Amino acid sequence: MAAKFKIEDWVLLISIIVVVLSAFVVYITFPTDLVTWGYFAVYAMLMLIMPYTMYKYVEQSRLHSMEEQFPTLLKDLADNLRAGLTMSQAVKTAANSEYKSLTPEVKRMSNQMSWGSTFEEVVDDLRAKFSSSPFISRGLAILLQAYKSGGDISPIMSSVADSTVLLQNVEKDRESTLSEQAAIIYVIHIVFIIILVILFKVLIPLTTSGSFGAAISGVASVTRPNMDYYRLLFFATIMIESACNGLLTGVTKNGSLLSGVRHFAIMFAFGLVFYVALVLPKALTATAVSEKYNVIPAQQFSISGKVMLDDTNVVNTVVTLTIANTTYTGLTDSNGEYKITILAPGIRGDTSGAVIVDYDNQEIETPFKFRVV
Repeated sequence: MAAKFKIEDWVLLISIIVVVLSAFVVYITFPTDLVTWGYFAVYAMLMLIMPYTMYKYVEQSRLHSMEEQFPTLLKDLADNLRAGLTMSQAVKTAANSEYKSLTPEVKRMSNQMSWGSTFEEVVDDLRAKFSSSPFISRGLAILLQAYKSGGDISPIMSSVADSTVLLQNVEKDRESTLSEQAAIIYVIHIVFIIILVILFKVLIPLTTSGSFGAAISGVASVTRPNMDYYRLLFFATIMIESACNGLLTGVTKNGSLLSGVRHFAIMFAFGLVFYVALVLPKALTATAVSEKYNVIPAQQFSISGKVMLDDTNVVNTVVTLTIANTTYTGLTDSNGEYKITILAPGIRGDTSGAVIVDYDNQEIETPFKFRVV
């Protein structure tokens, strides 16, 4: 007989199907370059891992809720037994009470006993179902041994309930004590993301621009970085860092990897805000270089430069040049370059101007200088 598919198996299967269909859509819709498939690889990992782990996390949270209600159930059963009810009647009475996530299980116990199952069989079934919970499985094991020994088990039920509450309180105290360490991990994660943003916005353009090359070798370089590649690296780094820090926080605070899923989601969402706000938008850049540094009054000379959106040339775009209350305009060519002829002002001395470009909802102003002699 074929093994029955569990819910988590269906979740994983559906995730795989979604990833395969998404790969087909990406293949026929987007350019098949390294950056595109890099983003898809990150997406595929998230789709394969997150639904399954989120399901397991929800199940763990549901189990935790049952553990909190378990001592209350034991105390109610003990009170019913002290009132003179049989075990079957005590369970049936408890089934009419509210125990949150544990209520369906209590009702199922009552139904099984009303159909003729013994208390031992019902408890064994419940132990097998909650074998992953040390609080419930340990308490049921003690309860079952006491029931088999005979006599009044209501005091033992109360004792097990009190012991379970004590252990749960110890666990909560431990989590509270370790919350400070979890907060430190969050702070480290935030600092790491800020450093990544600084690297992306400052250091990467600097180390791959002509000014950096000229500073080292004295020769200007026109090499432009592939910023989409660095965006992909930034995105993947955020995901990996969030996963590692989130899982570490879960183990530190709650002693469980699955508990880290919630922290991973929070950290990744925080990093995603930084990514969308500061990294994803493309940066508009413009250079401005004077043809001559020393000019005479009323002499004609040109200001030239290049306008780019990341590593893409900005073509057929208006470039505005302002100098000494005088405005000139020009257009970028197919290479993103422009050249504007101006007249030197009549006042001698160091003079500065600015090139202004408005493109893609961004405005950039690049200064330049020359001297009138």
